[in-house]
Amino acid sequence: MSRRLATVAVVCSLVGTAFIGSAVVGSVTGCVTAAQVRSVTYPASFQYIPQERLTDSMWRLARGVQDLDDTFGASTELADADRQTRVLAILDDMSIATAAISAPGQNTNHPTIELNLDRLQVDIALARSAAAQTPVDFAPARQLPTACLSCHVGGPGGPQRH
Repeated sequence: MSRRLATVAVVCSLVGTAFIGSAVVGSVTGCVTAAQVRSVTYPASFQYIPQERLTDSMWRLARGVQDLDDTFGASTELADADRQTRVLAILDDMSIATAAISAPGQNTNHPTIELNLDRLQVDIALARSAAAQTPVDFAPARQLPTACLSCHVGGPGGPQRH
């Protein structure tokens, strides 16, 4: 048995036999993925959020905040109905972005997100509800950028609060 295969077999015996078959095959073919390792190393109540998904969602939220700011700044250029339609679309996209990284009732590899995401989702839902009513109330949508301060401080993307 090669040294690499022996090492994988020892590691696999430590993490459980359910993984040993795919790990040995994977070690021979070089196809063991991080997801396969996580499937046997994290408890079922743990939701792993890949960094790419988190980054994508954060950029979508940042874009949403900027689009809201641009929409509210264009006070004379947009008819009220057009502004309402645009704000609702932006809030819908922000809601989708938060859903992509949501893990209700589970621990995640991003504890700051875990602590603050539920509140952000509520804020977005309230802003959407207020923007959809007649007469339109944009105040909650205008306040959404302050929700970012629950996690971020400083300049663009700011450092995270821990």
